[in-house]
Amino acid sequence: MLIAVVPASPKTGQAAIRALLNSTQTTTPITVKGVYRDLSRVPEEFLSNPHFQASKGDVSDATSLDLTGVDAVLAITPPRYDGSDFLACARTASENTRLAIQKSGSVKRLVLLSSMGAEHESGTVGFLSDS
Repeated sequence: MLIAVVPASPKTGQAAIRALLNSTQTTTPITVKGVYRDLSRVPEEFLSNPHFQASKGDVSDATSLDLTGVDAVLAITPPRYDGSDFLACARTASENTRLAIQKSGSVKRLVLLSSMGAEHESGTVGFLSDS
């Protein structure tokens, strides 16, 4: 099974990749494809693992995301440190990932992970989609 982590460079993406590569609870062999805007950010520990593939792609550019052959996607809304609108960036990243999934024709499973609103003690920020 080929699982893509999009994007792979944030801490959450790295932790997910590490957990998937160390997984012993599966009978199906897992290969992880990490999608990076900057391939120089791929940790050496991943590059040396034969069950890991690094791929160049940017969630802000749908045409750069290649999910061909991928069975499952872990899509993570990337953190925003520049003060830009988190919700708008999350929508763009999610829409571009959706387009790449459709184009691939191979993805059967999607997990969307977001920390949006985690900084608040209660309540929510809003929904990317209510459908």
